[in-house]
Amino acid sequence: LLLAIAWTAIGVAFATLVRTSPARDRLHARSVLVFWIAGIAAALLFASGLATHQFSVVAAAVWLVVFACVAPITVTVAHRVLPFFTSSAVTTMVPWRPNWVLGLLVAGIVMFGALQIAGRLDLADARSVAWLTLATVAPTSFALIALAVRWGLVQSLRGPSLRLVAMLHVAFVWIPIALALAAFDAALVLLETNAPRLGLMPLHALTMGFLG
Repeated sequence: LLLAIAWTAIGVAFATLVRTSPARDRLHARSVLVFWIAGIAAALLFASGLATHQFSVVAAAVWLVVFACVAPITVTVAHRVLPFFTSSAVTTMVPWRPNWVLGLLVAGIVMFGALQIAGRLDLADARSVAWLTLATVAPTSFALIALAVRWGLVQSLRGPSLRLVAMLHVAFVWIPIALALAAFDAALVLLETNAPRLGLMPLHALTMGFLG
């Protein structure tokens, strides 16, 4: 509850900055604000779940904090700053971040999260979740690998002077890795093999690899 109160105070201050800003391009700031509000709602949901001993609600709130707040905010910031930082360090690179790419990033993360939540909390049967994962998450993974290369992943790995930029690029690559792991796990479900499932590995790839 204290977290929700603190985030609300910060959110009100940030919303005031966004509203009064003279900048023409406020897309990223507005995107952050939307997902920040979702984070406040998730914190309140967590508190209400504890108060009423509804621990399935608590579990859902934890997932929502990750996939409706922290992860989409981080990809929004990545879309804003990663091409800019790369072009500053690699002079041959031209910043490239059309708005539809931001939509792809956010949609990929939210879809990945929604399917993870549906599977973990038994909101849908395993095969339906697996089919949807292969149909949506797998293609997004390939698209984000192509995006990482377009943003200068290879160029960032050329020389010690680019280590800071390289670190950001390597972190970003963990998003398509996480999605690919989820797609592979979905394939195991559909093939009904005896191979061990990946468990929380896709989540760990996203949170520890990308967010961390």
